Amino acid sequence: MKKAILALLATAGLSANVLGTETAAPVGRKIDEFTLRDFRGKTHALSDFDERQLVVVAFIGCECPLAKQYAPRLKKLADEYGPRGVA
Repeated sequence: MKKAILALLATAGLSANVLGTETAAPVGRKIDEFTLRDFRGKTHALSDFDERQLVVVAFIGCECPLAKQYAPRLKKLADEYGPRGVA
């Protein structure tokens, strides 16, 4: 039992240390080209949005009941910010 608790505490400590050392990417930093497949199977490349000022990528699970609640909010954000150059 003591070994299990010690292992749990050690894991938590290591996780906190790793998570605490991350630094944010500088604003405006260019990233390498990448492609992602949407829930319909269509592939999208970052370069498809070259004319946009900002690209937002939301990672959600189609099968997750909670994630399904994000759809109306994401649609509203797309409608509001799309004309402003956000994809």
